[in-house]
Amino acid sequence: AVAAVAPGAAVADESAEDMVARIAANSAAANEAARAKAEKAGADKAKAKEGSSSLVLGVGAAGVALTLPFFLPNLLRLGSKLSSGGEDDGYGAKK
Repeated sequence: AVAAVAPGAAVADESAEDMVARIAANSAAANEAARAKAEKAGADKAKAKEGSSSLVLGVGAAGVALTLPFFLPNLLRLGSKLSSGGEDDGYGAKK
């Protein structure tokens, strides 16, 4: 009847050192399993991070390439103004 209520209490011949050793072994096994799981999760996270950074760089480069035709004339005018020291505004013939 006692074994049904408290199964751990039914083992009376096990010494305190044996119980501590058993608990320590169970704890070490659980810690090792958690460490292995964390290493695997870290490796998966690093692999996903590599893929996402290249995706972000690709999207950024595509954005610049697709919008370049819209602001290229402004950059050319700015370049001619800077190269002339402000004399030429870049819109046509020099004043």
